Parts: sequence; C-alpha cells; structure tokens
Amino acid sequence: MTESKILLVLDKKDYKDGMPVFERKCVRAIIKKNGKIAVQRGRAGDCKILGGGMNGEEDFETALSREVLEEGGLILCPGSMQLLGEIEEKRRDLFETDKIYHCHTYFFACTVEERTTEPHMTESEKAKGYHLEWMTPEEIVKANEPFSKEPWIYRDTAFVKMMMEGNL
Repeated sequence: MTESKILLVLDKKDYKDGMPVFERKCVRAIIKKNGKIAVQRGRAGDCKILGGGMNGEEDFETALSREVLEEGGLILCPGSMQLLGEIEEKRRDLFETDKIYHCHTYFFACTVEERTTEPHMTESEKAKGYHLEWMTPEEIVKANEPFSKEPWIYRDTAFVKMMMEGNL
C-alpha cells in the first residue's frame, strides 16, 4: 500500500504522557450507488460507515471485505479499493481508562457486486437495530447531529463532510 494521506487528527488530549498505548488499525468502505453511500443505520437513527477493526495480520482488502460482508451483506469487488486517506484518533481508552487509544482509520472508495448475502452482525449491532441503508452524504450528516459526542460518529461524519467539501 502507498503511504496514506492523513486527512485529520482527532486528539482529545485527555490522557497523560507516558501512559501505555493501545494501537489499532481500522478500515472503512465508501461504497456509492446512485449518489448514496452504504451505511449501517441504528434503531436510534445514527449512521456508521461500513467497516471496522483489522484482525491480526489481515491486509486492508481482507479486513474490508470481511467487514462489508458482516455489516452489510455486500460483496467487495476484488481489486476495487482506492485509498482516500486516514483519520488518526488519540484519546483515553473508553474501556481501559489507564491506556491511550490510538487508532488509524483508513477510508477506501470501493465497489461491490450486485449480488448480496445475509449480513453477519455482532450481537451488539443486532441489539442496536443496525441494518444496511443507502443515504446521501447530506442525510448522513443530518442524521448524526444528535450523536456527535460519540467518537466513531464524529469521525465518520467528519469524513463525510470532507468528502462533500471536496477536501480529499
């Protein structure tokens, strides 16, 4: 993979220097169809761009293919991924508060096959009523306004806004 362009650094600075760091890499799929983007929409109305954390030694394509299939039942076209950029997050870990959470989220434009399959969501995603939905960038930004305090919602919405403004 070529070097990614860092689009934004979200650093809450709510941690102390010298704390142990939990570093994570994530992938997100920008899948467009008829001017709309595939998202995971929750029962509460929040929208997440399809994607998630990379497991072990997965490469970007393997991780993104798995996440798109699990969350949306969509099948990634091999070789269709184009790196758009990276958003870096740094904050106190929400689960292990004695650690720094340092996440590199890579956004890719990609295409999917016409055929679909059944999603394989996590129990947490099922409990929150997540389902595949196609929304315009403007709809995503508006839907996410009430949820902007959630770091993952803020990150995804910031990316969609950059895309709308042509800043990629």
